[in-house]
Amino acid sequence: MEETRTSLTQAQWIITDIDQAHYTHIKNTEDLPPPLIEILLKRGFAGGEIKRFLAPQFKVDMPSPFALQDMDKAVLTLENALEAQNKIAVFGDYDVDGATSTALILLFFRKMGLQEPLFYIPNREKEGYGPNNEAFKRLYDQGARVIITVDCGTMSHDVIAYGNQIGLKTIVIDHHVAEDDLPKAAAIVNPNRLDDTSHLGNLAAVGVTFMFLAALRKRLREKGFFENGGYQEPNLLQLCDLVALGTVCDVMPLIGLNRLFVKTGLQQMTLTQNVGIRSLIEASNAQGELTPSTLGFQLGPRINAAGRIADASLGTQLLTTAQQSEAQALANELTRINQERQYIETSLRDEALLQVKSSDDSALFVEGINWPTGILGLIAGKIKEKYYKPTFAISFDVNGIGKGSARSVEGVDLGGLIIEAKNKGLLVAGGGHKMAGGVTVEKAHYQAFKDFIHEKTKDIEITRKYKVDLSLSILGMNLAFLKSLAPLEPYGVGNPQPLIMLKNLSIARYFWMKEKHLKIIFEDVGGNGLTSLLFNAVDHPLGNLIPALDPGKRFDIVGYGDINEWQGAQRIQFMLKDIADAT
Repeated sequence: MEETRTSLTQAQWIITDIDQAHYTHIKNTEDLPPPLIEILLKRGFAGGEIKRFLAPQFKVDMPSPFALQDMDKAVLTLENALEAQNKIAVFGDYDVDGATSTALILLFFRKMGLQEPLFYIPNREKEGYGPNNEAFKRLYDQGARVIITVDCGTMSHDVIAYGNQIGLKTIVIDHHVAEDDLPKAAAIVNPNRLDDTSHLGNLAAVGVTFMFLAALRKRLREKGFFENGGYQEPNLLQLCDLVALGTVCDVMPLIGLNRLFVKTGLQQMTLTQNVGIRSLIEASNAQGELTPSTLGFQLGPRINAAGRIADASLGTQLLTTAQQSEAQALANELTRINQERQYIETSLRDEALLQVKSSDDSALFVEGINWPTGILGLIAGKIKEKYYKPTFAISFDVNGIGKGSARSVEGVDLGGLIIEAKNKGLLVAGGGHKMAGGVTVEKAHYQAFKDFIHEKTKDIEITRKYKVDLSLSILGMNLAFLKSLAPLEPYGVGNPQPLIMLKNLSIARYFWMKEKHLKIIFEDVGGNGLTSLLFNAVDHPLGNLIPALDPGKRFDIVGYGDINEWQGAQRIQFMLKDIADAT
């Protein structure tokens, strides 16, 4: 049975019941805390799946990498290149997923004892997304005869055709939405190509790259490459820290194989031999246990910043250097660049928000002249979060060519819509996946493109939804309860922190912190208090709502519990997500 409630912000709370007989059976047969069982059942796990979810293992959960379409062709192409001693190059995207994918291949070769491939990361402003003829020619002139594109290439028909003409073989390792017509590459390994049946479409490019290297290692092992050639066989588990970083920062669902990658990678990161990752952790002043939040909000933005406004190759350089001094210098430089990025983002975000006169449209568009293209995705993301609508941020140049980034919400397949618009002639270029995408549009077609997106999204129900995992009292929200949920970690997209509902509370008091965050003290009927935080309240619907609420009324709230450690003491704080009238 499922109940749906509408909150004071017009969001939907979805509250489900569980099968009590099923719950009782698991409680009697598994050594698990009852709240954990209830949460897992509400998230759709059957009894036999729970252990596998809580404790994934490579020997059980890692599928054959050859399940991916074209994997055999990709491996054979690289195997032949190694036998012929051809020079190899990696062409990576300029974000964290691209940097980690590129670094993964370079370090794999280093661990084998082979010459490392060349690598090339394009300049976002000057070259744009994906391969280009000039870069392919430059790599060819440097001796490369095989190019592996990572986190890009699926839509690069012309460039790959050019590569074929000059004598380059291209292996595409990607995860972006594909069309029926694919480039004439030696191999295209992409779980989101339409003829792929691997069911691994949730992988980031770095996850697909890991699968490619696992397949290559298997083939080389079978041919006696390591045993007879005197080369080292790389331990891929030692590289899972890179896979975790790329997966989290590309906002991939932390379920299935991704959960295994990230869980293993976080463990590896605490022991990492990668001096670049260690230096990045130190430069970011990350405290306590490493979590997906550490990766997504502290480490990743520093690497991404270089791709947004500076030399995009700095991230790959950091992740592959073996020199401690170089790693520290690069990590410090990336931190400085990220601070500059934050300043630019804040000023452009404020300018863009002024354009949103009404949030009634099913999709939102903001645009400017010569905005840095590397900041556009961040702007689109901020506006999307504030209004919970698919959002496009476009920067036009003096010639009327607009380049933009887009961010989506649940229920709107943005990558699919962008490709459909491109096929209709509304875009010069475009692509992406369900939750994010990029476009190039001529000013003359911009209004038609906006009309197309509005038409396609106008009938889609776009409502912020909160799926409640558990209902508790204030007294039940204690340290023991929160620690009992640890087996659910790591949290992230697809496996969020358990959303807890607390009922029949009043607002005792509230106050602003740094003029943008809210601290609210809730009390139950017995006078027991709970400290709640609402970060970035100025950009959240609750920021205006809570100060206007009647202090004499009673409310239900949803959010998640967090343990705040300060000076050796552990305290509970409740991260508020939404509020509704008490029932």
